[in-house]
Amino acid sequence: MFLGDLQTLWQSSQPRRRKPRTRTGKRTRPDPFEADVAQNEGWLQTKPLLRSRELMERLVAHNPQRYRDRQMRSLQRRLCVYRLQRIELEMAETGRVQGYAFGQEAGESTAAIPVEPVR
Repeated sequence: MFLGDLQTLWQSSQPRRRKPRTRTGKRTRPDPFEADVAQNEGWLQTKPLLRSRELMERLVAHNPQRYRDRQMRSLQRRLCVYRLQRIELEMAETGRVQGYAFGQEAGESTAAIPVEPVR
């Protein structure tokens, strides 16, 4: 009797778990880097391996009233999206993915066709 009551008491004292909210995907704040997109892309085209810290330092030096170090994570997200778009664009232009060509016909072998790496 005591053990049965103890289990019920323990379960009733636990908070109910809620389902996690799903993200809607829309921004709640305006993009702080929208004004300098062209400049950022120019810097990244001249130096593609530019790190987010170096890019942030350039932005702060360019406009210290607008940019602060606390915006680093937002810049990292923006940089990730930009680099993925560049990769997709280059893949679409060349028609290649990781050294293999697209467009095999149905009657051909399923083995991948190796090609030279894109440089």
